[in-house]
Amino acid sequence: MQNLDKTRFIAANYSNLQGLKGVPMGLLLITVVLWANQLHGRATDLSLPILFGVVTIVVTFLIYRYYKSHFGKVESTPKQKRVVFLLSIVGALVALGAFLGDNYLHLPLSLVGLVFAATVVTEYLRMQWIAPGHYLLPAMLACFVIILLVSILPLLGAGDWWKLLGLREQMFGVLVVVGAVIVAYGLFGHWYFVHQLPLVTPEAKGEE
Repeated sequence: MQNLDKTRFIAANYSNLQGLKGVPMGLLLITVVLWANQLHGRATDLSLPILFGVVTIVVTFLIYRYYKSHFGKVESTPKQKRVVFLLSIVGALVALGAFLGDNYLHLPLSLVGLVFAATVVTEYLRMQWIAPGHYLLPAMLACFVIILLVSILPLLGAGDWWKLLGLREQMFGVLVVVGAVIVAYGLFGHWYFVHQLPLVTPEAKGEE
């Protein structure tokens, strides 16, 4: 019964479990933050972040092709697509509000970081809504705790912790950690995805 539940979970969340898809975005976030951290004053040359963005798009496309050619494709239902679209819109608006809040309110915590932490929980709940299965709960909890912790470190007495990373601002520190979490979780997600699929042996290939 447990194997059947896991099979349903993997089938329903097939695309979500393909972790390498998120790695380029995590790396893009880190590189753009490190680029911005070196600026003094307003940016006048955006060629580097544009190049980073183009490389990210190309690599992401290749990763999608890799998953499709090696593992096939499972189409989401129209209802699932609508939920993803609505969550994306709401998430973008909330993230924008958090970004403005961090820039103008100067609170002893990171609103942007709290939004990312909430996004981790929301994504986990969305996967549970599609097909229940707590197989990724430890990984999700680890991501949530790490992002939440760096978001509230100043409240815990660890002010200016981002300077230990050579970064000028709290937001930069939070975003670098978020990018690293995205990359780590993406690599773990890919490992989990591959190890849950049945191996195709040479004998099985010969029978096709």
